[in-house]
Amino acid sequence: MKTIVVEFVGLPGCGKSTVADIVRSRLNELGYKVGSDKNIYDNNIIVSGIKLLISFINPGNHRFNSQLRKTLTVVIDHKNFLYTLKRYFKIVKLNGNINRERKKYDYLILSEGYLQVYSSIFDNAKMKNESIHNYWINIDKNMWRCFTIDINEKIASKRILLRGERNDEWYFMDMNTRKKNLHRRSANINRIVDNIDTSILDGNKSPDIISEEVITILEEL
Repeated sequence: MKTIVVEFVGLPGCGKSTVADIVRSRLNELGYKVGSDKNIYDNNIIVSGIKLLISFINPGNHRFNSQLRKTLTVVIDHKNFLYTLKRYFKIVKLNGNINRERKKYDYLILSEGYLQVYSSIFDNAKMKNESIHNYWINIDKNMWRCFTIDINEKIASKRILLRGERNDEWYFMDMNTRKKNLHRRSANINRIVDNIDTSILDGNKSPDIISEEVITILEEL
């Protein structure tokens, strides 16, 4: 079978990681070779920096360098410049890692992957009117299956507080800031998934039920 990259996107607290873990486990039980997020994230800062430097000096990487200049033009005078640039670098690296790792598996299951990170680029207020196509790095849509776990912003806010993760930037936001940022993130996710085939899942259902729906869809591909 061809390799399928499965990515779950949605607001913080929607259950991406929980559902991804269940789906990964069940696919393993069915005898498939399954990869995960850890296979595409390189936590070695030095290695990541070297790889990024190589991407800059690669003479064949004109498309990336052209996109980088556009990104710099938009965000250079914004207070979130470094954050936005860091996210852009991250999706460039993820794109390469995904294309490499997917060859080893039947399914590559991502709960915090390319599309989710990509949507966060547009959290920058200066980017809200930018066309995503100016920053789109081509992916093979035939190998990708996106699932949006849909919950409203009010429920997302409650779940963020309930899970109480002290290392979560969303947890420490005041209520109005969190509400504003959740609204922006929701709009940005929609902008991204509109450009790729996606299935909308009801985030109010239990993770087990959502996971069964995902397995059913995948087995029909």
